Amino acid sequence: MGLPIIGNCHQLGPLIHRSFHKLSLHYGPLVSLRLGSVPCVVVISAEYAKEFLQNKELSFNSRGVTMVVTRIMKDSAGFAPYGPCWKFVRKLTMNELLGSRRTIYSFHSLRAKEYHRLLRFLDKKSETGEVVNLSEALVNSTNTIISQMILGWSQKAGEVIRDITQILGQFNLADYIWFCKYLDLQEFGKRIEGIGKRFDAIAEREELRKKKKNGEADCEREQQQEKDFMDMLLDFVRDENSDMKLMKVHLKSLLVDFFTAGTDTKANTIEWAVAELINNPKVLKKVRQEIDSVVQNNRLVNESDIPNLPYIQAIMTEILRLHPAAPLIPRKCIKDCEIGNLVKN
Repeated sequence: MGLPIIGNCHQLGPLIHRSFHKLSLHYGPLVSLRLGSVPCVVVISAEYAKEFLQNKELSFNSRGVTMVVTRIMKDSAGFAPYGPCWKFVRKLTMNELLGSRRTIYSFHSLRAKEYHRLLRFLDKKSETGEVVNLSEALVNSTNTIISQMILGWSQKAGEVIRDITQILGQFNLADYIWFCKYLDLQEFGKRIEGIGKRFDAIAEREELRKKKKNGEADCEREQQQEKDFMDMLLDFVRDENSDMKLMKVHLKSLLVDFFTAGTDTKANTIEWAVAELINNPKVLKKVRQEIDSVVQNNRLVNESDIPNLPYIQAIMTEILRLHPAAPLIPRKCIKDCEIGNLVKN
């Protein structure tokens, strides 16, 4: 039972996924509650999660619209409601940007270059005995990689991306209690507008830079250059025969998706892996032994060695289980369906 107006919000702590887990220990793998005026069903079971996200995928393909998604992402790209726009963006992302092995491998050299730069930085600090802010170093490294893959150069957008990632994960009363939409008690509206303007400035500047670059480059030079994600997206914007006409708003939303999904998430996962290995010396020793057996202590590990490192792969899987970068997968039910003995509409 919840309370008037706030529902079950008073039973949830700052780490909401852990609060859901505690409720499931008492009430079972399916928990019905209210977040303010929004009814929701919490699923904490592999069996039911498969039922919701795979077997009944079409019923739960949409996402709830929040203030952040509406104002920063303009209800476009990956956070768009289920429909033609969402389908096209998913097809574009999976087939053209992330699904192409040629595209991914074309950025191998820049990823390796940044990894080596980070390792040299850490090695230099260790020699002098200086303290290293690993969180900052990892975020800067992942931001550099994502910037170069998306924009073709290192854009210092880390601060804006961290602000977007942070506000995406914060609880906004206006999203759950209807009359708070008009009050802005937490000043979410002001913060969102400020962050949105800062990121729009970056996106506009990059689009102008790309147009100028493409206008100045001759055809032979363009053919020789490896295209980054921004080049590919602009090709679709200019393509009149595309299944759906991409607009600037879609372009900006995709950039937000790529930066937020590829910067803090990866950096946080690596940081947790380092912390867990430091706290488990026996496991760290086995990791070193496996690496030495593969590279023979003659070179650094590279991406092609991953299939030969099953122990490290298992460690990373366990890290993602213990410290998931995105512990919640919120979905919205868009049509009636039955899950076991539960009918949801």
